[in-house]
Amino acid sequence: MCFSASADFVAAGSVATLAAATLLRVRRRGELLFGLLPALFAVHQFVEGFVWLRVDGQLGEAAGDAAAYAYVLYAEGVLPALVPISILLIEPPSRRWRLVPFVVLGCLTAVYLFWADCAHAVTFHQDHHCIAYQTDGRFLGVAAVAYVAATCGAALISGYPWMMIFGVANLAGMAVTLIVRASAFVSLWCVYAAVTSLFVLLVFVRQRRIRSPAGRGDQHETPSSARARRTRSCPV
Repeated sequence: MCFSASADFVAAGSVATLAAATLLRVRRRGELLFGLLPALFAVHQFVEGFVWLRVDGQLGEAAGDAAAYAYVLYAEGVLPALVPISILLIEPPSRRWRLVPFVVLGCLTAVYLFWADCAHAVTFHQDHHCIAYQTDGRFLGVAAVAYVAATCGAALISGYPWMMIFGVANLAGMAVTLIVRASAFVSLWCVYAAVTSLFVLLVFVRQRRIRSPAGRGDQHETPSSARARRTRSCPV
């Protein structure tokens, strides 16, 4: 997916299909942000296709640099806050307090990395079959650790098994990416993040299957008991 412009565009189209299937399963406002993740990943992959066009000399410098900035700003300055917030909104109110530290950490990390990317030049070059992005700034190592904690930690402590699997998949993908090609981490990690869109869809599919039998089997419940059941049940 990160190996050429055409591969990025094809990947974006494939993830967009998963995004459409996911959004069709969104039922409540609290689910929307998490349900939008695959669509945002699809747009992200599409943007990197233009970075590849710049690397290949098929796109002007200004347009290529703008695409690179947009790609990096989303990866580093938006995702660290977006992921834990979207998970917090899915959790029932009684469990949201556990995710607040991850949301705060993610927001602080996103603000710092967004500032670092805007305050310094973002450079990029082809590294074998990937694109390596470079940004400058102090404490980037600390920010990287906070990034991992915010984006993966929130899912790992979720009360929903499939959300925890989503967190494990992201953590494993991040580790493998660092081992395989640390210099192209931003490019490779976001490809893996796009692949995890499948896990986002599975979260919705699994929870719908869990809820539907109870919904069909309890046709005579009263409005008060229905409200009580919804309060106890998973909001996804």
